[in-house]
Amino acid sequence: MTGLSACAYAAAFGALQMIPTRVVPGLESLKPVQKELAPLRKAGEVLDNQLSEERKTVEKFVASNPDLKAHLDQRSVVRRELRTINLAISGLKTKLEAGDNTVQEKLNENQTKLKEVQAKMPALNEQLTNLSVKQPEIKGAVLAYEKTLAEIGKNRAARKVHEDKIKTEGNYYQFWQEMGGLTGRIMLAILIVFVLHKKVLLWIFQVPGLILFPLTFYFFFKEKPDFFVYGVFICGLVTVAQFSFFGEHMPKIFPMHLRGTGGSFATNVGGRMIGTSAAFVNTELITKSIAPANTPPFAYIAISAAIIGGTVFLVGMILTAILPKLPEGE
Repeated sequence: MTGLSACAYAAAFGALQMIPTRVVPGLESLKPVQKELAPLRKAGEVLDNQLSEERKTVEKFVASNPDLKAHLDQRSVVRRELRTINLAISGLKTKLEAGDNTVQEKLNENQTKLKEVQAKMPALNEQLTNLSVKQPEIKGAVLAYEKTLAEIGKNRAARKVHEDKIKTEGNYYQFWQEMGGLTGRIMLAILIVFVLHKKVLLWIFQVPGLILFPLTFYFFFKEKPDFFVYGVFICGLVTVAQFSFFGEHMPKIFPMHLRGTGGSFATNVGGRMIGTSAAFVNTELITKSIAPANTPPFAYIAISAAIIGGTVFLVGMILTAILPKLPEGE
């Protein structure tokens, strides 16, 4: 039972839970989004490195000029206020363009508040000039640092538009995976009434899983993306149904005095300790061994999911064959 639990958890963590964030972004339908997102991510990395160097420069000036620290804190507060107000204005404008005229008054309030906060900057810039009298390069370093921060903000906003599209698509597939899991639980509850042999009951879910995991994550994902969602649904179904089986029948495999201990050991050691490590096996072992360097890993994570899913369902079928018979009446 420890092995069976490990196999079910491995299918969930090594394949199913990879779908929303690690597999879906590689779908053919999202390639245009990824194409637009790639240069933005690269630019973001450059800006982050640039900011790191500029921060070091500013910190050196702060160390030799104690008054500069308090001034930079004031500038930071104003920048945060400006960022918050600009985000609010952007959201309100979007609602207004969508026909929600109730936000006009709030938009006007935020625009007025924006002007009030912006009015604080000239005084702060004058203070910065005064602090830079003895070291003129201070002002240049601070303004360069703030400019890079602003560029990073713009970069993240631009990336968010594309990342939200990917997230929405990932949520869609996760929904159907969860619906598959719910359907699996219901099917198990119905089949328990008609299928008395518990090994056969497990095989009803394991045999399709052995076929569907490789088919879904290798073939559908790459060649028939329109069918991928159906595969995800069924993969969720055949995996989660086993969890319900284990919860109901696993303790009964053990003698009465060992049911709590046996069931807990199988779930915690087999499932949570061994099975969940399939996520690591996917991303760090299999994917890194088959994916070319500097290549988006999504398609290779899907291939790894196919390998893991097919393997653990095959092992699960073998272990089911040697599963002890349940006591009479149970």
